[in-house]
Amino acid sequence: MRHSTVLRISCIGTTLGIAAILIGFIALKGQVKKPAGTHFGQAVEAAAEVTLLTPKVRTSSSLDPGQVEISVARILEQGHYTRQKLDSTKAQKILESYLRLLDPNRLYLMREDIDSFYGKHLPTLKNSILQGDLTPAREIYAVYKRRVENRVAKNKIFLKRSLSFSSNETVTLNREGSAWPKDEAAADDLWKSWLRAQILQERLAGTSITKSFKQNRGNKVPSLSTTKRPTCNTSGNRCFTTSPQVNSCFPSKGLSHGLYLPKTAEEIVVRRLDNILRTLKHEESFDVVAKFLSAISQSYDPHSDYLSPQKMENFAIAMRLSLVGIGAVLQDTDGYTRVVDIIPGGPADKDGRLKVNDCIVGVAQGNTPFEDMVNTNLERVVERIRGKKGTLVRLLVIPGDSPDSSKRQLIDITRDEVRLKDQQARAEVIDLKQPNGSITRVGWIMLPSFYADIDSRVSNSCPNTTQDVSMLLRRLEKEGIQGLIVDLRRNGGGSLQEAINLTGFFIPRGPVLQVKDSMGRVSVSYCRGAGRVYEGPLVVLVNHLSASASEIFAAALQDYGRAVIVGDSRTFSKGTVQTILDVGRFMPFFSLAAADAGSLKLTIQKFYRIKGGSTQLKGVESDIVLPSLLDHPKIGETALPNALPYDEVPPVPFRRFPGNLFLDQLRKRSSARVTLDPEFVYIREEMVRVHRRLSENTVSLNEETRKAEIEESRTQKIRLERELALRGPGIRMKGYSVALDNIRHPQLKPIQYDKKSRETKRNPDLLDGKVTFPSKLREDPIKTETLRIAQDLIHLSSGVRKSQPLMSHHQFCDGSAYSDGFKLQFHLHVSKQTACSLQNGSWGKVQLYSYSY
Repeated sequence: MRHSTVLRISCIGTTLGIAAILIGFIALKGQVKKPAGTHFGQAVEAAAEVTLLTPKVRTSSSLDPGQVEISVARILEQGHYTRQKLDSTKAQKILESYLRLLDPNRLYLMREDIDSFYGKHLPTLKNSILQGDLTPAREIYAVYKRRVENRVAKNKIFLKRSLSFSSNETVTLNREGSAWPKDEAAADDLWKSWLRAQILQERLAGTSITKSFKQNRGNKVPSLSTTKRPTCNTSGNRCFTTSPQVNSCFPSKGLSHGLYLPKTAEEIVVRRLDNILRTLKHEESFDVVAKFLSAISQSYDPHSDYLSPQKMENFAIAMRLSLVGIGAVLQDTDGYTRVVDIIPGGPADKDGRLKVNDCIVGVAQGNTPFEDMVNTNLERVVERIRGKKGTLVRLLVIPGDSPDSSKRQLIDITRDEVRLKDQQARAEVIDLKQPNGSITRVGWIMLPSFYADIDSRVSNSCPNTTQDVSMLLRRLEKEGIQGLIVDLRRNGGGSLQEAINLTGFFIPRGPVLQVKDSMGRVSVSYCRGAGRVYEGPLVVLVNHLSASASEIFAAALQDYGRAVIVGDSRTFSKGTVQTILDVGRFMPFFSLAAADAGSLKLTIQKFYRIKGGSTQLKGVESDIVLPSLLDHPKIGETALPNALPYDEVPPVPFRRFPGNLFLDQLRKRSSARVTLDPEFVYIREEMVRVHRRLSENTVSLNEETRKAEIEESRTQKIRLERELALRGPGIRMKGYSVALDNIRHPQLKPIQYDKKSRETKRNPDLLDGKVTFPSKLREDPIKTETLRIAQDLIHLSSGVRKSQPLMSHHQFCDGSAYSDGFKLQFHLHVSKQTACSLQNGSWGKVQLYSYSY
């Protein structure tokens, strides 16, 4: 498959929590989840948590990994924005990056290993890479694998002991950058603390739930296993649920496989260790190569990366918001693949036979024999189920609601395209009721990413952000909105061109951003709009996870004086542009299986605001800052290794948007509300605790101390609940959902907002200090305050101006991006019948498509 595409990945995925990318279906790995706010145990839990799943790299046996390594190194030397040569300094960064990928918390490898790697491989690493010799990568990985296997075995022995939690010891939360363990004895001591921290965490999690049951349901307290996991009938050491709500994946006849549900904290941790070994066992030779190629790429900057063919497809899916598969969300549960969700409108949903909680134990292609999927790595199950549109896949499943452990059901499903509607732009119409009874109507657009259909060249229906937001704006204006909020929180970026196009909906003809290439040449990207889509009061909501293309959009609207930027103190601070290159097209023409060589995501440019400053390391500063737990210096570009520096270019002339944003008045009004709002008071207090915890980077191993901390946090939540109950309903609003699939429906669907503050106003239990578990804050106080800011902006504006008519039948937005030796021109023509076309240049034999993410 040739990848001449516009793509993005979220550079903030580790902070976003669960981010599912569908690959024929979504796969979720593991079922043990850390309690919110817990930071330790990342390495231990890595194989057990619900995580983003990338299918295993499976390449042709005829592919020469050494040739791939040479090509990647040459592309980086000649095409990266910095044009850095692969010298001894770069070799050291590569080695550091590789070790960081393997052992980020420095728990497995020891100082003697590191010294050996540097002494043996560093002097010759540069030459090895340029000659296609992967011996250093494989030898280092072999040592790492051996250390993990030995460590897991020792940890299991340690966990059989009786452990004490009465000392005043602490454990380091994040060991990235800490010293490597000096020797085996030091590693033993380190792991003893980590394992005790894991067990204490699970004990406290069970205790918290038990306490809530006592408070709210009398003294009938379930055991630890049933507070966190389904009620089971036990048989020996195996536990099989009979509840239809959670499938146990019953053992088949003649097999000893079954779902083991841990009943103690120690058993939970042991299972995590087993998952680590299982993941390690399924690593293949090219997996090691792929990791090393990523390390080489990331030594240049944190956003350059090597992408296997499967990872490349994942990114394409994330950009076009569609896939070919069966449309099911799967999860690995101790060797069984369990269905945890069915995507509406997908093949499995239309077929109707595959149900949530079913377990897939066999997969067959068409009429071929079934392959046993029990105790098979989830990545391999993914590969077997996904496929080409119109082809048949047969599934052998254990029905989730069957009481018979030997029952099997055969389900055949034809693969088809699945639209990921939950990742598309969507909107709300929100009515805010004033004290005098009048209504202010505000539109709210939620934009998870700047997506585009990367595979369409010319199409009558080209799914992209620009088109979708245009349709939403049409409907919002039809509903008579007086102001608009664009929500870019957690928007990690996407297509650079989509950001430029969307900006053109709100500003007059003019420049949007500047781009500088590796030769120092600066170009300006314009949006030449014949007519704007919306001209009314505008607010853009951002947070610390709004990155790249989001920053381009927000920065342009801020520079033009077009919108009020609200949210965290600043955005993510990424200011670089990447392109995707097919590695195989840079390999010698006689290379075999070059199509399986993967792709290189390469940083080729930096972008700048029209005023000349870069968003790199500085981001976009909010006009009105709201308290947020994400507002921390350890989140963002500045926290990433090898980030490129900040710099500036000369500003370009532009005409500011006419009108007043009333920033001083808006700040004063918002500050007065936020200062007195109990939820923001709580967030500020929590920010102090979180920042202190991150600064100290330790957690106590004393059980009583930890219980006291939990009780203190619970007391603060009770206090907040009391204050919210006494305050009353707060903002009064009524909302209606506007989605792309109901955009032409005459009646919009009402939204049920949180009514807890009204319902609990006279709750005697709450006023007596009791609180349900878990305690719930109002769902989104930042959204509520942003609505108030928009309301103020509407009222302060000189009358409510009617928006200008929607774009004329012909509007053009185009931008140019330049890099060494090539020019890339994007062109979007929006008319009654939308069509998309890309005009691309070439660099050598490879097509280059710039994107930002």
